[in-house]
Amino acid sequence: MDVRAVIHPVSGKLTVFILDISRLALSAWESDALHSDLKMVDQITNLPDGKTESPEHLLVLDARNILYTEFFLRDGPKAGSYVATFDQEFGSLQQIFVGDPIGSELTYLPAVDKFADYRYKSKNSKALVRCWVNL
Repeated sequence: MDVRAVIHPVSGKLTVFILDISRLALSAWESDALHSDLKMVDQITNLPDGKTESPEHLLVLDARNILYTEFFLRDGPKAGSYVATFDQEFGSLQQIFVGDPIGSELTYLPAVDKFADYRYKSKNSKALVRCWVNL
């Protein structure tokens, strides 16, 4: 299980994302105040699963007043990086990289208003490759 918490850039609510690998689900929970109960507001079920690996490495980006969630799947025919937007609910799941996302990291570059995915060239490489991502 992977958990990330942020303050939603528009609503100002505490938003918690949970990547539950046992259920292959990504859920979003919100709270009106920092110390009040969380309520589930949306969920994506049936996430892609690998041959031996499950989804991992949950990342949440705040860009363009929208939250972007990213996770990896490292093996199997559906291996790659996946992104879903979250406004008040999840947008559709989009695969942004196909294959093992070795050291991959999605980043928003506000100066050019673009997303970039940085990853290692290979498992033994220290060099990074930047790929622009249209989201």
